[in-house]
Amino acid sequence: MVALGTRDRLGVVYLELARGDAAIAVNLEAGSRISLVNSAMGRARLAACSPAEREAVLRQIHAPDEARLRATVERALAEQRDYGCCCSFGDWQPDVNAIALGFHPGGGLPPMVVNCGAPSFLVSPEYLLQEARPRLAALVARLEGSMDLAGALPR
Repeated sequence: MVALGTRDRLGVVYLELARGDAAIAVNLEAGSRISLVNSAMGRARLAACSPAEREAVLRQIHAPDEARLRATVERALAEQRDYGCCCSFGDWQPDVNAIALGFHPGGGLPPMVVNCGAPSFLVSPEYLLQEARPRLAALVARLEGSMDLAGALPR
């Protein structure tokens, strides 16, 4: 499954998604909300925003373990820097693997995120990082700033 989402309060809401042909899939639809901190999509959204926005959001999260929350976000920033995406290999759901990349669509819209994920018995972390990540990065490169161009297109 590949999905587009953005932050909504302290979560990420799926705006649109596309499923593969597998009979078994992650059970999410447009409008579904997922964790901002525990999912690849949520962490990629945090990595895509400004440090000031990220800090403001983190201050709103009432986590029982503040140090663990901060460590999770720091790990997401390191993944973004080192891999070019954020990863969730069993973090959001124990049997789901996913990667996600944030981008800035432009046109005054907030940062958005695209992810790719599936049950772990269908996709391994290696597959996501080696096969899916380059394709996801190419898609995000096409989407980055795309709304800035929308007004310049001939009608």
